[in-house]
Amino acid sequence: AAEASKNGDPEGALRIIEEGLAADTASVDLNTYAGHFAIAAAAKTEADKQAQFFNTAVKYYGHVYAAKGNETDPNILQNYVLALLQVNRGPEAMDIAQKAVAAKGSDAGVWLAYANALKETGRLNEALAALDTVAARDPKTPRVASRRAQWLLDANKLSDATAAFRVAIQKGDIDAETAVNLVFRPGFEKYRANSFDAALDYFAAARDLAQDAKSRGMANFWSGMVYYQRGISLAKPQTPKAARAALPLFQRALSLLQADGVDEYAGSTRGVNLGQTISAVKQYIDIQNQIIKRG
Repeated sequence: AAEASKNGDPEGALRIIEEGLAADTASVDLNTYAGHFAIAAAAKTEADKQAQFFNTAVKYYGHVYAAKGNETDPNILQNYVLALLQVNRGPEAMDIAQKAVAAKGSDAGVWLAYANALKETGRLNEALAALDTVAARDPKTPRVASRRAQWLLDANKLSDATAAFRVAIQKGDIDAETAVNLVFRPGFEKYRANSFDAALDYFAAARDLAQDAKSRGMANFWSGMVYYQRGISLAKPQTPKAARAALPLFQRALSLLQADGVDEYAGSTRGVNLGQTISAVKQYIDIQNQIIKRG
């Protein structure tokens, strides 16, 4: 089984271990490795097939926990809680995590499992406090700062998430480009849903985090597209009043489309025709000026 796992076949390793378990169902070692291999198999399979492996992990880690209780290894407790959360068994995960921190409160890993359980059961503030405890127990625990930022982002706390991402970047917990993309994506979804005010907030946050021209250009380009779309909507009546309202939006769009980094972003992004877009915006500006002049 160990060789199969080493060769990149955790599912095969799991099947081999299960043959051994058929002869010795109570073996703590075999149940432990069965759980480990099931977790590894879940990580390697398609999303729609992961639940079966997480359920398998829950079964085998449950046997270990039943046998060892509070003496269960912290890594097993972490994986056990993770697997329970992955199959939507939040209350059980919380119960195990609470018992784990009570029994092994000095271990950063069990506090991290507890933080995950708190977050997944909707107790964000307590989860963030638990992350503080993780960092206090072991400052070298990886990705604590980036996890905090992502959780805040998931909770639509954009300002707090942006500040947390900035800390995570400074600590080397996450690179700036990854942080920018994590913030940009929900903003782009809001843009596609015509939630333009919210989209602008996310694009501005992404721009603030950006450390290279292309990332700034991405935020600037799509901010420009927001103003462009708004201008088109306002200009539709083609009256002097509508033209006066739409003109500053098109002008703002043009400014953003010509801002820092947009050339770099457009030049490396398939489907973005910057020249054509700028030409269309300039044409709208000319039309609004003509309508205003005639009026």
